[in-house]
Amino acid sequence: MSISVKALFADGALELLMALTKDDVLTLETVCLLGIGPAAARYALPPYPPSLRMRAACFLATLIEASHSTLTHFVACQ
Repeated sequence: MSISVKALFADGALELLMALTKDDVLTLETVCLLGIGPAAARYALPPYPPSLRMRAACFLATLIEASHSTLTHFVACQ
């Protein structure tokens, strides 16, 4: 199964985003305000490879569980 260039780019971008926001609630809040949460959520859907979907789901779980504020921002962006 070949992975598209878009999926490879998204996987790398999510990996970088997770590294930059690890254990930093303020940065996660900024990510929410920029609308990156819903953009990352699109990669958790079936057309993408399972590894990318898992990375997107892990990022979203981190985003939502970080604080009440990040959860509120994420829901507001939807």
